[in-house]
Amino acid sequence: LVDATTVNWLSNRLETADRDQLALFIAQLLAQVAGADAITALEPLGRSGSVRIRRGIADILVVNELRSEQVGRFYLELLKDEDAQVRRSAVEGLEILFEGEHNPLSEFGAAITPR
Repeated sequence: LVDATTVNWLSNRLETADRDQLALFIAQLLAQVAGADAITALEPLGRSGSVRIRRGIADILVVNELRSEQVGRFYLELLKDEDAQVRRSAVEGLEILFEGEHNPLSEFGAAITPR
């Protein structure tokens, strides 16, 4: 069961976090507590934050294997990010979404990953 009060508190705390490290810590907690529903709070930060924040949010989504249509759309947006690490994380996330199916993104991910 997800405690709505806790999710709301974490979401509000995320909005007011004054340091990247604190924001990423709260984002990780939120992803673990709320699962894919956390995307509502994480997406705005993942769009407008610093490079460190954008990388962190993308990685949090991937590590927690969050799956939803909204998460998938956000990964597609992250493919346009100026930072290569954010784009790689987006590809990894899309691979997770398509896990178990023939996944053309695996070849794309390999192509953009430096060797």
